Amino acid sequence: MEAFLLTPTDPQQQIIDTARSLFAAKGFYGASLNDIAKERGITKQAVLHHFGSKEKLYAAVLAEISASMMAATQDAKASKATPVEQLRAIMFEVYQHTVDYPDATKILMRELLDVERRANNVSTWYLKPFLQELTGVVCNITGDSEIDALGKIYPLLGIINYFAASETVLSQIYGTRNFKALQKQTAKEFEQHTEIVINALVSE
Repeated sequence: MEAFLLTPTDPQQQIIDTARSLFAAKGFYGASLNDIAKERGITKQAVLHHFGSKEKLYAAVLAEISASMMAATQDAKASKATPVEQLRAIMFEVYQHTVDYPDATKILMRELLDVERRANNVSTWYLKPFLQELTGVVCNITGDSEIDALGKIYPLLGIINYFAASETVLSQIYGTRNFKALQKQTAKEFEQHTEIVINALVSE
């Protein structure tokens, strides 16, 4: 999956990369433009020159995360695979995304909690296209409505993100080596859970 919306050397992309790391660590409200500018080694005005506000910078970070997740669904749907094979491939890619991009996962988890304070002012929900693509594949299997399809597949997303967000805590409790072993076991368990959900969808 493509990790960058811009080229890695683009000044805007460099700011986005820094902001992603700080938003993951501190959340939208905890990370200031001054923090981001200092970490990047530039001035706050330079950040504002490229993005205009913290809200717009945060939106750019969310847009990049959304684009990388959409890549998984689009690649699977572009193939000649059956809807069942597409869903299996999508869930594998989404799981791998959480492993490869832990900061993105942390931001998504924080966003679910933090967005309540500004939900009425949000103009774009960046995860909506991904969820629509995902539920669309489920609908092709079951003929369900979008909401019913979401209800059947959303718990799998919860498994992925909850485990990914637990890395620091579990590593501290059990040690890094044991966490790596747990990570491998969780991947197997997730694969089995995915098959259980898919079998249930097919049998409807």
